[in-house]
Amino acid sequence: MAPVSALAPLLKHATTLVEGAIVKAADESIIDDVQQLKSVAFAITSAGRHNRDLSIEERTAVWDVNACVDAANAPYNAATKEAFLQMRQIASDLISLAKDDTASDEERLCKCQFFHKTGKLWSQLKDYETAESLYARAMGYTQFLLEVCNNLDKSQATREECALELFGLYLDRTAAAWQLQQKALASNLLGRAKDLASNEDLSSDVSFQLSLALASEQIKRAEQLLSLPEAEWNADAGEAVGLLNTANEVIANLSAEENDPATESKAAAANQMQAQVYNLLAWAYLEAGDKASLAMNCIHSVRRLPAEFSNQPVISFLAMKALCQLAKLREAETELLNLVSSTNVSLSMCLGSIKFMLTSAAAQTQTDFKDGSQTGLAGVKSAVSLIQERFGEQPEVPVQLVRLMLSQEVVTAEVERMALEICAAETTVELLTKEEQSTRKQQLFNLLYSHATNHFQQRVYDSASRFFSAAYMYSEEGNKAKTARVLAVCNLGIKALDRALEYVDIAAQTEPTSVFNAFLRLKVYLLQKDRRAAANQVQAMMKCEDFTHEILRVAAQEAMGAEQTVVAKQALLQLWDMVDTDSNGTFQPGDQAVIMSNLVKITQDNQSGNGELRYLPPARQSGRKGLLACKLTACRADVSSYMDGLSAIYKQGADRLQEIGYDGFFGADTNGRAAALEWLAATAWNAAIQGGEAKLYRDTAVLLCSAGKFYAAHPMPETSTIQYQMMAFLMSASASLEGATKENEDIEVEVCYGLTQNMLLRYKGAAQALADRRQSLAEPPSKAEDKQHVYKLLMEFQLAVHMKDVGCQHAVLQHCREAPNFSAESMLKLAYFSKAALNSNPDVTRLALQAALQLLLSKGHAVPHDQVAQVNMHDTFSNQLRGVIHKMCS
Repeated sequence: MAPVSALAPLLKHATTLVEGAIVKAADESIIDDVQQLKSVAFAITSAGRHNRDLSIEERTAVWDVNACVDAANAPYNAATKEAFLQMRQIASDLISLAKDDTASDEERLCKCQFFHKTGKLWSQLKDYETAESLYARAMGYTQFLLEVCNNLDKSQATREECALELFGLYLDRTAAAWQLQQKALASNLLGRAKDLASNEDLSSDVSFQLSLALASEQIKRAEQLLSLPEAEWNADAGEAVGLLNTANEVIANLSAEENDPATESKAAAANQMQAQVYNLLAWAYLEAGDKASLAMNCIHSVRRLPAEFSNQPVISFLAMKALCQLAKLREAETELLNLVSSTNVSLSMCLGSIKFMLTSAAAQTQTDFKDGSQTGLAGVKSAVSLIQERFGEQPEVPVQLVRLMLSQEVVTAEVERMALEICAAETTVELLTKEEQSTRKQQLFNLLYSHATNHFQQRVYDSASRFFSAAYMYSEEGNKAKTARVLAVCNLGIKALDRALEYVDIAAQTEPTSVFNAFLRLKVYLLQKDRRAAANQVQAMMKCEDFTHEILRVAAQEAMGAEQTVVAKQALLQLWDMVDTDSNGTFQPGDQAVIMSNLVKITQDNQSGNGELRYLPPARQSGRKGLLACKLTACRADVSSYMDGLSAIYKQGADRLQEIGYDGFFGADTNGRAAALEWLAATAWNAAIQGGEAKLYRDTAVLLCSAGKFYAAHPMPETSTIQYQMMAFLMSASASLEGATKENEDIEVEVCYGLTQNMLLRYKGAAQALADRRQSLAEPPSKAEDKQHVYKLLMEFQLAVHMKDVGCQHAVLQHCREAPNFSAESMLKLAYFSKAALNSNPDVTRLALQAALQLLLSKGHAVPHDQVAQVNMHDTFSNQLRGVIHKMCS
C-alpha cells in the first residue's frame, strides 16, 4: 500500500495539468493533456481508496484541483467542450476521495454543487446518462441539505442557499429522468420539489420563487409532450394534462404577505403563468378532438384574469378552434375577427387562423346563410380584408393568403372566388408587378397555374380558364406564351372557338414560330369544320422550328376525332413520307406498321360506295371459285383515285418492309405484330379484288404483289401463309398480264411484263419453299397447288407469246409436256394463245396441238367442243387433228 504522502506529488501534478489545459482553452491539444490527467487521476484514486482519509495537505491539494477546474471559464468550442467536461468528471472523482465524515458543512455543500453543476453541463451536451450519474452523487447530500434547511440555528442565508441548491437539483434531475423515460423517478422528484417549495420555514419570497420555478418546469415538460408527433402525442397527452393541473394548483396557492412591496409584481407573475397553464390546457383538450367544451372552460378562466393577460390573440385563436369543433361557426367568426383586429397579433397567427377556419368551413356540410354561401366564409372574407389593410405593404401577404386558400383539401367555389379577388386587386397587382418582387410574382404564378392545371386535368375548363387568366397577369415573359396556349385549350373545351383563336394569336406574339400555336389553330379549324384552313395549317406546322413527327401523329388523331378524314389522311401521308425517308433513326421500330395501318384504314374510310370489305384471303372464304382465273368482270365502280392512292401506300410500305426487315417494320411486340401483318396483307387482298372488279388491273397487280410480300415477310410462316403468298403472286402476275393485253389502258406494257415476270419468279420461290416443307413432312401436294402450277405455266407461255420470245415459248411448252398434271385442255389453250397472237409462230402452234393430241391419245382426255372450235387451223395437220378430236368427242 502506497503511503499517504505519495498522493501529494500526484495531486500537485494534476493541478499543473489542469492549469495548463485551461490556458490552452480552444486549442485541440487540450485533449492530450486530458488524457495525461486521466492517467494521473487513475493513479491517485487507486492509491486513495486504500486510505481511510486524506491528510490535511492532501485534502487541500484535492480541493486545489477542484477549484482550478470549477473556476475555469474558458471559451469552449465544439471540439474542446467535452474535454473540459471530462476534466470536471476527473475532479469529481478526486474530491470523492475526501471523506464526508470529517468534512465541514461548507465542503459538503461545495461537493454537492460541483456534482450538480457537472451534471447540468453533461445534460447540455445531451449525455443524460452521465448527467444522471452525477445527479445521483449530488443526491447523496439530500439529507444534509434538508437538515440545514430545517435547522433554525443556521442563518437564513445558509438555509435558503441549501434550499435553492436542493430544489434546483430536484428539477434538473427530473428533466434528465424525463429524457431517460424514468417517469416514476421524475414524479417522485417533482413531489419532493413541491414539498420543499411549501416548507413553512422558508421565507415567503423564497417559497414564492420555488413555486414559480416548479410550475415553470411542469409547464415546460407539458409543452414538450404536446409538441410530440401525433402518433406519440395520444399516449402522453394525459401526462401533460396532469402536469398542467398540478402546476395550476401550485400557482393557485401562491400568495404574498401583507405589506409586501413586491405584491403587485408577484401577482403579475402568477397571473401570467396561470394564463399560460390555461392556454396549454385548452390546447391539449383541443388536440384530443372531443374535449372542446373543456377547452372553452379553460378559455373562460383565462378571460377572468386581468386584461393584460386575458386579451391576447392566442386566446381568440384557441376560442375559435374550440367553437369550430363545437360546430358554432358564427361565434367562431367573431373570434376570428377579434384575433385579426388585435394590435399585437402576428401575421403568422393571422394566417394560421385563416387556414383553420377554411378547413372547418369546408367540413361543414350545411349552410346557415340565406344566400347559400358557405358557413364561416363571411368571417374569413372580412378577416382577409383586415389582414390586407394591416399587412398590405408586405409582398408575401397576398401570396400566402392565396396559398392558404388553394392548398385546402377541398377548395370550394366561394374560396376560389376569394383567391381570385385577391389576385385581381389593384394593390396586389401593383405590389407584385414591381421588378424587385419577381420572386413573389413567380410564386403567385405557380400557385394559380398549378390550381388551374388541377381543374384542367379534371376537364373543368371554365374554372381552369379563370385561374389561367389570373396566372397570365403574373407570368414572366417566358411563361406568357405557354399560359396563353393553355387558355386557348380551355376555350376549346367550352367551345369558345373565336376566343381560343384570340389566345393563340396572343401566344404567337411571343413565340411566332412555335408549332404548338399552329397545332392549336388546326384544332380550332377542325372544330369549325373548315377543311381548307385545317389542311393549310398542317402544312404550316411542318414549317415551324420546333416541328417533330409526333405533332403530325397527334394532328392525325385530332382530325379523326373531329371526323375530318381528309385532313387526317393529309397528315398521315406527310408522316408516311417522313418515315420512308428517315435516315436518322427518328422513328422507332414498329412506327412504320402503325402509320401504314392507320393510313390504309383512313383511305378505306374515305372511299365512297366501297361496299363491305372482305377481310380474309380467298383460301379462308367458303363458296368462292374461279379466283385464280381472276375473271374480274363485275360492274366497274368509280374507285380509280381510291385504288391509286391505296396501291401507292402499299407499294411504298412493301418496299420499306423489305428494306428494314420484319422487326424494324413491325417492332418488337411479338403478340401484336403477327396480327398487324395479317391485317395489312388481307386488306391489300380485299382491295385488290375490288380493283379487279373495277378492271383497274395495274392497281390490282400492285396490291396483290404487296399482299404477297407481306405474307412472305413472316419469319415463321405456317403452311397456309406460304399458300397465300403463292396465290397473291400468281394473281398479281395475272392482273398485270391482263392489264398489258387490254386496249385503251393507260399502262406501260413493258412495265406490266416486267411485273408479271417478277411475280412468277416470286411464285416459284414460294412454291419451292412449300414443296420443301411438304417433303420434310412427307405430305403430297394439294390439288389446289397442282392447279396453281398449271396456271403458272399457262401465264408463262402467254407472257412469252406477248413478248414474241419464241425460244421461251418452246421452253415453256417443253415444261408443260413434262408437267404431270398438264391436261390436253391446257395444251389446247397454249395452241390458242399462240395462234391468236399477232405474228404467231406456226411451229409453236403446231407443237402445242401435237402435244394436245398425244395427251388425248395416251390418256383418253376429253376436251370440250367449244375449246376445239377456238383453234382456227389452216394447214393439213390441223384439219386432220380437228377430225380426230371431233371423233373423240362424239
